Amino acid sequence: MSPRVWPEIVRPMLADRQGWALFIGTPMGRNHFCALYEQAMSEPDWLAQRFPASETGILQRTELDAARRTMSSQAFAQEFECSFAAGVPGAYYAALLEQAENDGRIGRVPWEPRLPVLASDKGCEINFTTAGVTMNLLPAATAGNGAVIGVRNSAGSGDVTIDPNGAETLDGLATRLLRPGDCVLLRCDGSNWRTVSGAYSFESAEQTLALSTAIAVAHGLGVKPNSVRAVFRCKTSEGNWAVGDEVDYNALIWTYGGAIAADATTAIAALNQTYAPNLSNKTTGVGMVMTYANWRLVIYCKDLRG
Repeated sequence: MSPRVWPEIVRPMLADRQGWALFIGTPMGRNHFCALYEQAMSEPDWLAQRFPASETGILQRTELDAARRTMSSQAFAQEFECSFAAGVPGAYYAALLEQAENDGRIGRVPWEPRLPVLASDKGCEINFTTAGVTMNLLPAATAGNGAVIGVRNSAGSGDVTIDPNGAETLDGLATRLLRPGDCVLLRCDGSNWRTVSGAYSFESAEQTLALSTAIAVAHGLGVKPNSVRAVFRCKTSEGNWAVGDEVDYNALIWTYGGAIAADATTAIAALNQTYAPNLSNKTTGVGMVMTYANWRLVIYCKDLRG
């Protein structure tokens, strides 16, 4: 399910009749399903429950032991123990972070804007529920070689600026922006900081479409993104596509072609001079030419680490 479905479509639909919603699923890392679970934990009128197989007693112990022998520890923790901390296979520190969470060493504390990161914050996750703020990292010499800090932006909007001390850098940059939904794990080498896992993301505003246009937007990542994609977002229903539907830029057939790319500062989507792309009807599959006036373009970029 797209992260936009609940806040932009389903939640407004429930308002007039005071309806309710039920989310059931298996964790797959710290994605938007994890964010919903954590929101439910903090909302007084929500209920959040996890049912690890080792605690429910539904599956026999012999079956769980057999599954554990044939699965990686991360896969078992995710599929049977409902662990959001299992992480991406091969990710650094996933097992250590899960153990820290189980030990109660990862928690939530109110953010005090007048205070920088403290030495006691090492090994913790700092979660921002209100953005538009700057987080000042510990001086690298104080943090020490090997110190790690997790940082998450759980706010609905606004960026968190991560600012190393003085002339020190993070990934070779003076500052980095953590956008809503982003989560990173930072490691100090005693001189500077670097991101060992996680992602920094960018989502452009909706861009107006026209023939013979090169749409350029500043992504603010500070480095060349290693993931770039664009989607056409429906604004007026066409070909049975509903408002809010998104179609991948690269899934369409282009006459004379189109292109998407990015460098260290700018993301670009090019539209050719003669034809809009061919788009299939959502329900019948019949081909048609996209009407640019009915759509907008959104560009997504990510700097993935780890």
